Amino acid sequence: MEILEESRLVRALHLAFDFSWTQWLALGPRIKSGELNPFSTTIFRPWRTLESLAPKSLEEAFSIVEKTKIVALTPLNPNYPKALLDQAHIPSVVYLLGQEIPDARSLVAIVGTRMPSRFGVEVAPIIARVVAEAGLGIASGLARGIDTLAHRSSLEKGAYNLAILGSGMERLYPKENQNLVQEIIQAGGTVISQFPPQAAPHPTHFPRRNKLLAALTAGTFVVEGSRASGALITGRNSLELGRSVVVFTQDFRSDFGKGAIELILAGAHPSSGVEEGLEAIARPWGGKLSALRERAPIPAKESFDAFLARTGLDCRMALIAYKSVGKRPA
Repeated sequence: MEILEESRLVRALHLAFDFSWTQWLALGPRIKSGELNPFSTTIFRPWRTLESLAPKSLEEAFSIVEKTKIVALTPLNPNYPKALLDQAHIPSVVYLLGQEIPDARSLVAIVGTRMPSRFGVEVAPIIARVVAEAGLGIASGLARGIDTLAHRSSLEKGAYNLAILGSGMERLYPKENQNLVQEIIQAGGTVISQFPPQAAPHPTHFPRRNKLLAALTAGTFVVEGSRASGALITGRNSLELGRSVVVFTQDFRSDFGKGAIELILAGAHPSSGVEEGLEAIARPWGGKLSALRERAPIPAKESFDAFLARTGLDCRMALIAYKSVGKRPA
């Protein structure tokens, strides 16, 4: 079977079944020969979030493949993200809207809690702006809270954005970020998912989404992530890949602080400023990341008094935020 036909078969089966590329390599030859039919056996697990929406036959699946306008890449495709080919669990299909994904050395993940404190609300956009000024793109999970703040602030600076979903493209979650998805695509960014377009969000999807975030980026900034959060999963995955993680938190006694401590004990860097964080992220890559565009001029340093007046934070919280971002909040 030619590569294009095999890729088409994988895409069709993936609309009904959740299987890794490793599973395909093991069973694919018997499926291609006609010896096995996934629709009449239990060799692959059906998607638990599709139910009645899943195709019931290979013919129906092929029909859907022909009609869809969403790009679907398999590892057989030359445009499949190369950074994912080194993973233990290689997604069989990556669905994509927008531009091709840049090299991991050009992207930094910014993740955090869905319910940030005022500290997180202030700090996340600053990190995104400094990353953008360095000529780098950002990647995040499009979730409420820190993810959304990072995406929007990065877009305001004209930076490349990669959003990675925990649902299918046609079941966008959270729904209120539909406009944000369009903004990312229109600005030349990319939205991807490893789940079929009709797949609803599910708790088991988000850890898999977080693994992609870690794999497709040079390193990770974590802003206020509790010990049970997806942000910490992304941080752990990034550390496991030998990449740097930088944590920002206001109070180490809080739930967010305990999450930060866990990451620091595992090898993450406590925040000493965004630019210092970028240096830490660059270190495993030979000390240099790959800018997608020319570095923006460094803006004038904002005084603490001006920062305090602009943000409206109380004096103690403002001082923590001001120091955390390396005195570059403007």
